[in-house]
Amino acid sequence: MRATLAILVVLSITASIDPTIAQPRPDGLFEIDPANLANLPPGVTPPEAVGSRAVSAADYPVESLPAQEMGTTTLRYLILEDGSVGPTEILSPSGSQRLDEAATVIVRRWRFTPAMQNGTPIRVWQRANVVFNLSP
Repeated sequence: MRATLAILVVLSITASIDPTIAQPRPDGLFEIDPANLANLPPGVTPPEAVGSRAVSAADYPVESLPAQEMGTTTLRYLILEDGSVGPTEILSPSGSQRLDEAATVIVRRWRFTPAMQNGTPIRVWQRANVVFNLSP
């Protein structure tokens, strides 16, 4: 009975990603807001996700289940010229270090076709909300 209950809890987990509005960066790199692509500088094309960016129940930290930890971690992440994700910054923590660390791991495994400027791959920043929620 205990194993069945654990499986039911794991299957009820939901998590989602929601891009948010971005601010200009002082480091000179573009920060691209996927919801506002009309404001891109001339010659710049945004990165495109390669594969799924879906968050699965397996991404939820096991230790957070019995503690009923839920929350949203807002991150900024740098998409590199090769389409991988480089450094990440937590802009707004979830309230749980475990969830924040899991959000960072999730975002770091994403891959993209890189942003381009006049045909040359460039680094760009984007933001995402990683939402951890335990639903009944």
